Amino acid sequence: LVATDFSIDGNNAVRRAALLAHERGARLHILHVVKAAGCKALRDWFSPTLDVDLRTAQARGALQRVAVEITGAYDVTPAIEVLVGDPCETLLRASERADLVVLGRRGRGRISSLLVGGTADRLLRTCRRPVLVVRTPVEQSYRRVFVPIDFSVSSDAAIRVAAQMRREAGMQVFHAINSHRDAVLRDADVPEHIIRETRL
Repeated sequence: LVATDFSIDGNNAVRRAALLAHERGARLHILHVVKAAGCKALRDWFSPTLDVDLRTAQARGALQRVAVEITGAYDVTPAIEVLVGDPCETLLRASERADLVVLGRRGRGRISSLLVGGTADRLLRTCRRPVLVVRTPVEQSYRRVFVPIDFSVSSDAAIRVAAQMRREAGMQVFHAINSHRDAVLRDADVPEHIIRETRL
């Protein structure tokens, strides 16, 4: 599942998801969410559904153009969908049917995202599926995968997803030892050999 708001980062996310789907032989679902709350001003002047319907139709047309580009460039035929609602909540519901959720780091609503946390940040905290946040244009397949771990259940899941995504790429697993813990043990006069054993 990839979400786009047609921003540069959103379109980069679509291309990355298409490349991954092509490499893995996976199905690709492209979703755009029309924010109903953003349509309130026009509702006061026109029919309650006029602006939502117009924006939904425009988004569907834009998604169809994206689908044509993706099919030609990545040999993947995506399913497209436009939904109305809160972007984060709508993506969370849609993610229940996905193996991986892909989205851009920043979308069009940059001011509001600074105030309340952007959709990507909210989704990273709440989604139960692996989330790939795309920050750069797609030039080629991933060549190196870097996986920081803390030995938690989430770390185990991150390694499994990274291993599935990497294909021919090399994978480096990384763990940083918390030096603050060593300092606390030294302050408590714990012998140095015990501190070393704890670190190992």
